[in-house]
Amino acid sequence: MKNDLYFMIVDDETAIRKVNKMVLKNFYADCRIDEGSDGTYILEHAFLPYDIIITDLNMPKLNGLNALIKIREKGINTPALITTGNPQEVIPDIVYKKGASYSVPQVYAARLIIKPFFHYDLKNAIEDTLNLNRK
Repeated sequence: MKNDLYFMIVDDETAIRKVNKMVLKNFYADCRIDEGSDGTYILEHAFLPYDIIITDLNMPKLNGLNALIKIREKGINTPALITTGNPQEVIPDIVYKKGASYSVPQVYAARLIIKPFFHYDLKNAIEDTLNLNRK
């Protein structure tokens, strides 16, 4: 896995963004990270050449899943992960269990990660997602 990945992190909780940035910098020393606090950030910046989008599900203004649906409708297919502390909020029909995390049909995101999660869970989900998109 390359070390110079370009990430978008979107979460309405500043502390979560900060921890995720530290984790990503630990695993991918040369990575670049942009961050936003709600789904509108995804809509405004998804045209940039991100390797992956990591977004919270439940956020003000526009949630992460709806933001991903909107950019998919525009033909932007950047791989994405959705994180949530409230998995019961996810529409059950679009999510299915896969190991320690959940999978979401590719049109939305490759993986749903339930908070709190371990640092390696995030790393493994990123690498699984990027490997799936390179096949």
